[in-house]
Amino acid sequence: MRNPEGLDRFCSVLVKIFGKHYLKKLVNEELEAEMNRIFIECDTPMTTDDELANFIKHVGRPQFEPEGLQWRVFLVKNFKDTSVLVFKINHYLSDGIGTVLVAASL
Repeated sequence: MRNPEGLDRFCSVLVKIFGKHYLKKLVNEELEAEMNRIFIECDTPMTTDDELANFIKHVGRPQFEPEGLQWRVFLVKNFKDTSVLVFKINHYLSDGIGTVLVAASL
């Protein structure tokens, strides 16, 4: 899998070297394995907005582990006869406005 142009930061992981954190760009099999790990399907049926809100609260609560990609995509398949995508993005990737712009471009 080739890294999309201009999105190197989204295809990088944090690594700690001598007590400092750096970005390490993932490529080929390493990137593909990590991408397969971050797309998560949720098959649990949800019928109310409160159930979806609780799911979002639940997936948003744990901190990102420092070694992996700092974003996740959750596919909720059964929400009121449709599907929902929930994106979790670490703040170090983008500030609030940048995150909104990324989501709008999707």
